[in-house]
Amino acid sequence: MRILLGVDLRIDGHDWLVEQASNFAIRLGGQLDLLYVTGREDAPTVTGRQKALEGLLATVPESVRGEAITRPGAPVEGLLDATANYDALVVGPREPDALTRWFVGPMAARVIHRARCPVLIPRADLPEGDDFRLLVGVDPHRESAKWLVQMGGEWAKALRGRLDIAYVDPVRVPYIADAKVRAQAEREIAEARKPDIQALHALLATLDESVRGEAAVAEGEPGTAIVERSIEYGLVLVGTLERTGVARLVLGSVAEHVVRNADCSVLTLPAILRAETQG
Repeated sequence: MRILLGVDLRIDGHDWLVEQASNFAIRLGGQLDLLYVTGREDAPTVTGRQKALEGLLATVPESVRGEAITRPGAPVEGLLDATANYDALVVGPREPDALTRWFVGPMAARVIHRARCPVLIPRADLPEGDDFRLLVGVDPHRESAKWLVQMGGEWAKALRGRLDIAYVDPVRVPYIADAKVRAQAEREIAEARKPDIQALHALLATLDESVRGEAAVAEGEPGTAIVERSIEYGLVLVGTLERTGVARLVLGSVAEHVVRNADCSVLTLPAILRAETQG
């Protein structure tokens, strides 16, 4: 696998990010390239950036060490163009100030919806050994569910882990003072969720047994519920399929909420990939 790490050399402190990208490449048995998009910098500055990038590359274990690449262009667009040639992109989760976020968004949020490959946003150290659990959140009633589970299974196999799938039902039992009435409401909701559970198990059955984990239904807002579960996992996978246009600008998406708040690393699966694999 070819892995690309987007590096912003205008800021300091890349050691942890390079380490996480290296560990990701090692677990995948792949090659890690480092890319810096120069923007409008002059030739002497670009030369200095290339040397700095090569210095960072030297810290990558030799077994996965690829190339140090600088290229001209606008940072986000240059990074997006490069993703067409890679199996995964790694970007840092750094957030800008509130005003900048409103107008242009953080790098990760601007990239995850348009990248032509999955995007890893490291939030914590990837677990070592064989106890590697992945979680993908799906809505079994959407056409995208089967694709997301299939993609999740492929990544679980590549990372030598097991994939759990979860559906978050926004319907909750409201506060009911009468215990008998509340118990009846809980039974009715449990009965209504049986088709959801059956659909999840049908999706789970499509996975190779070696990566097949568990299926569960949770309650609440999808982004919040996935974040709450993320502490139990080494990696959460989310599809960037939930909201678009004005709704995404005002409300954000489930993917962006998980990227910003998860306790573990997040791998986003851009909608463009589904269109390409099914078209």
